[in-house]
Amino acid sequence: MRITHQQATNSVLGNLRQQAEQIRNAQRVASTGKLISRPSDDPQTMTAILDARQLLSSLEQYQRNIDQAGLHLQALGTTLDTVSDFIERARGIASGTGQDPQLQAATAADVALIRDQIIQLANQRLGDNYLFAGHQVDTAPFLDDGAYIGDDGAFRVRVGQAVEVTLQADGATVFVDTEDIFTILENLQTALETGDLGQINTQAASLDRFMEHLQTVRAEIGGARDQMEASRSYLSRFSLNIEKNLADMELADPAAAIMELQTYNTVYEAALSAAANLLQPSLLTFLR
Repeated sequence: MRITHQQATNSVLGNLRQQAEQIRNAQRVASTGKLISRPSDDPQTMTAILDARQLLSSLEQYQRNIDQAGLHLQALGTTLDTVSDFIERARGIASGTGQDPQLQAATAADVALIRDQIIQLANQRLGDNYLFAGHQVDTAPFLDDGAYIGDDGAFRVRVGQAVEVTLQADGATVFVDTEDIFTILENLQTALETGDLGQINTQAASLDRFMEHLQTVRAEIGGARDQMEASRSYLSRFSLNIEKNLADMELADPAAAIMELQTYNTVYEAALSAAANLLQPSLLTFLR
């Protein structure tokens, strides 16, 4: 089959256009540092890049959840540490009054003050949210008489697609249901005022049980914090792996990109020179 001069010309020009496009792509990679800038560059890889970015966004949200929840749990733990200190003081009053009626009456006011301070702690807030109100975080959970008006909503934080940390630390669970600390302190105050040694001993035992319960709650808070820290560590490692894979798909090696551009330029210049010689029409070609 005879190849005409026009066919040869079209073939050479098509090859030059293809090489020029390679140079433009290499220039884009060298200037932007990215292997892919638009979906048409590599649709399959671009899909993988978009999926990786979406996954990273989800992981970042889980990290933010952990950070916010960490502040909440820290506030819970600090508050209950202070409550524990007050309970120790009340327990000391109950065990130290002995048979002295005058001492019992004098310390009754201290117990009343401790009760008021624990109610204030039970109405502690983090920002605008009440810590022990369950889900009704906009309303103080305890009235002045110690009545609980919050709900039993659990504290939950999503730390993974199917992983959730849950802690039951509403005001009723912490302060009322197992041992009603406000009733205990009120009864202790009355017993001190009346000199009822039997009731003083009874309320001292109730304070001991409440302290055991409080230690259990504090241990659960510590467990939730440990669980979230473990999740934080895992998410951090997972994110680093995704970021590395994303960089491998998306970012170019600067040195390799420049070398590739120089190679394409050299090949293109050689192709131009060859095409110039090949496509110069001779008289014989013109006459044909």
